[in-house]
Amino acid sequence: MPFAETPLLNTLCAQVRGAMGLPVSVDTRSVDGDLVDFALYRHRVGPLLHKAVENSANGKTEAAHLERLAESYRHNGREVLRQKAVSEKLTRLMADHSIACHFLKGHQLGQQIYTDPIVRTSKDVDILIAPERAAETVEILQDAGFVWRDGPRNAKATRPRKDILRRIETFKDFTFRDPEHGVEIETHHRMFFIEPGDFSGDFARRRDLPRVPLVEDEHYLLYLILHGALVYWRRLKWVVDLSTIVRTVENETVLAALDLSGRYGCAAAVLSSLAFVEELFPGSLGENLGGVLRDRGSGRRHAELLEKYRHYCASSSEGNRRSPMRRPRFENPERLIFHGQINVVESYTRRIKAAVLARS
Repeated sequence: MPFAETPLLNTLCAQVRGAMGLPVSVDTRSVDGDLVDFALYRHRVGPLLHKAVENSANGKTEAAHLERLAESYRHNGREVLRQKAVSEKLTRLMADHSIACHFLKGHQLGQQIYTDPIVRTSKDVDILIAPERAAETVEILQDAGFVWRDGPRNAKATRPRKDILRRIETFKDFTFRDPEHGVEIETHHRMFFIEPGDFSGDFARRRDLPRVPLVEDEHYLLYLILHGALVYWRRLKWVVDLSTIVRTVENETVLAALDLSGRYGCAAAVLSSLAFVEELFPGSLGENLGGVLRDRGSGRRHAELLEKYRHYCASSSEGNRRSPMRRPRFENPERLIFHGQINVVESYTRRIKAAVLARS
């Protein structure tokens, strides 16, 4: 087992395999309260564990634990409906102002890769808009009644344009809340806090890019991989996503994403992420991708990233099984992920500036 000192993670990975469409070798009804907590709060795969337990023929789990998992599934079903309503509202609002927007991750991703999309949880709706329309988009959302959520709790519900422009330069997104449905919206004008070249522009400026990108798009697949790698895969739900995606799309799509990663200096991040998926969920890659990994997945940075993934995915903050370990405030994951492709001094400077602005 890859995590001998963290048996909960090993057990959880084994338990959800059946709901992921992978071969199962354990009794998926033998779950206890600690595992339920770990799935619900630490890794946000409660609905997935519910389906795994529901599909098992044996019954050894206490009724209270089964009910908690079932309620997490029902709750997420209601949340998906609310997020769909907000997505439709945002689509109309952006179209009324001729602003192109693209939905990232969220319930739309669940619909693409899971037979039952309710097994995938998402805390918000993510949209990507062009940087030059960012300030205008913020004002449109404020005028439409969406409530500003960034900053301290006593921050104003709206922001003046001067403040908005100052924050656009530093942050990659803004968070709003739809008071009607209680759903948060992350409005991205960059896909990552620091990114090499024009990663977001290269992705978004293509004429044929649909409003909901497809996982068969190698640039979108690369984004999904890097999204997990930049936080060191600290939530199992993202690892589950990647395992499902690489078994859903053609091998050529994964290889195209790997080739594209070379342009941004992040091939080691992609290869180490694929290795991590196979480590947690054996059988995810298949023989062809497994062969590519054996041929190309090595080196100091590959090993360093894998160790980071293991540490953060398995760990909890201060022993709390509900919360993932947080990175130190000024740790610079971009230095590892986008090796040699970013200005390290600029990255640290922006993080310091962001820490100051977040309190204002």
